[in-house]
Amino acid sequence: MTVINIDKLIETRKKFIIAGKEVEVIFNDKTTKLISDVHLEVSELIKRSTDIEKLEEVDTKTLEVQKAYVNNIFKEMKQICSKLFDAIVEEGEGERIYNFYDGSTQALATIIRVIDEHNQVYKEQNYQNAKNKYKKKK
Repeated sequence: MTVINIDKLIETRKKFIIAGKEVEVIFNDKTTKLISDVHLEVSELIKRSTDIEKLEEVDTKTLEVQKAYVNNIFKEMKQICSKLFDAIVEEGEGERIYNFYDGSTQALATIIRVIDEHNQVYKEQNYQNAKNKYKKKK
C-alpha cells in the first residue's frame, strides 16, 4: 500500500524581508481573516471618505476643519494597516514598518497586498500539490 505524505505537500509559512527585517508569516485561517478584515475596513473608510454629502458638508467648513478631515482619514488608514502587522508579525511592527518607509501609509498597503497575493498563491499551490501527488499515486 502506498502512503501519501500530505505533510510534505502543505506549506503554511513564508519568510519575507519587510522594512529591512526578515519576518515569518503563517498562512492560516487567522491570517486570512485578518487580511479580509483589513480589506473590509479600508473599503468602509474609502466609502466614508468619498461620500458626496459628507464631502459637501466638509467643503463648507473652515480650511482647518477640512485639513483635520483629510488627516483623520490618513490616520485611520495607518491604524488599520498597522494593526495587521502587529497581529501577524509582532506588536509594534506596524509602526516600525511605517517609520522605515518614511511614514508611508501607501507602503503599508502595498506590503499587505503582496502578502495577500502570496496567501492566495499558497492556498492554490497547496491544493495543486496535494491533487497532483494524489493523481501520481493512483
